[in-house]
Parts: sequence; structure tokens; C-alpha cells
Amino acid sequence: AIQGGNEGNPFRLTIGHDDTQSIIKPTRLDKTSIDFVSSNKVTDWFGIDVKANYVKTIGNNRQTRGAYGATYYINKIPRSITMESLKANEFDASRPGEYIEDNYYGPDAEHQNVYFLQDQFNNKDVQNKFFGMAALNFQFTKDLKLRVKEGYDWTGFTVNYSWPYQDIHKSPTWYIKRCTKLNN
Repeated sequence: AIQGGNEGNPFRLTIGHDDTQSIIKPTRLDKTSIDFVSSNKVTDWFGIDVKANYVKTIGNNRQTRGAYGATYYINKIPRSITMESLKANEFDASRPGEYIEDNYYGPDAEHQNVYFLQDQFNNKDVQNKFFGMAALNFQFTKDLKLRVKEGYDWTGFTVNYSWPYQDIHKSPTWYIKRCTKLNN
């Protein structure tokens, strides 16, 4: 953060960045924010306040939420199964349509390997948000003030999805040729 100015004209500029990775790779959330606040007393009777905030968020392979999302399946994994043991999924490009899911049970809709799910569904979203405010402050007398304020709020959001191992001519479960059950 940078701040400065003087008693009648202070300002502050803050820049932040957060890069978060999930326990299920390659899930990642990258967030950058810029915040600016300034209050300027131009004369004894007139002042200007300005506030602006910009946030850019990029999500790569965000986990699906709710029933049958990654978190749902993580909560169903028995304590005796480690997350490391579930990473053994493999895809053999020389044998189209064969994907091996190592799981502790199943496969069925109630017991899925979260790494398997993440490999099957890729997504990337980019969100840009800007909001700001400007105010004109008039001090006519000790007891008479006028404040004229205008605000702006804009959001842009794009999402891209891909299913790297899906064959459009087969059902969504076509890729499971073999399921290895892990011991629990």
C-alpha cells in the first residue's frame, strides 16, 4: 500500500495478489486487486472524494460444488484412504477411449475419485470487476451541505469448458474400461 498527501488531501493506493492452489491439482485461483481512495479539499467550501476498485480473478479447473462435485466426494472418502493413493489415474493415448480410474469403491455415482473427475472436466474462468464512486462536496454554510455522488459498477465474466477425454459418439461413462479398487 502507498499512502500520502496531506491533511486536506490524503490518498491511498493498495495492490494485492493472491495465488491459491487446491489440494487437487491443477486447480488454481489467481486474484489481483487494485484499490484507490482519495479525498481532496479543493477550497474551504468545495471538496472531491474518489474511490475506485478493480479486481481480476482467474480460476483454472475450479472444482464443481454441490451434490456430485469434488467436495462432495472428498467428504465421502474413508479416513483409511489417502488422497495420494487416488492420484493413480492414467490415460493411454495409444488406446483411444481407455481411461483407468483407481478408486476405493465403485465406480458408481456415490463414490468417485476426485482426481478422475478433475481430469474429465476442465474449465477456466476470468472475471473482471470494476466499481467506483466520485462525490462533489459543497459546504455552503456551517449547517448547509450538499453532496452529489455518482457510482459505477461493471463486471465482465467469461468461462471456457472442455472435456478432454469425451467421445461425442458415446455416453459420458464410455471411458471407464477398467476400475481398480483400492484397499481400505
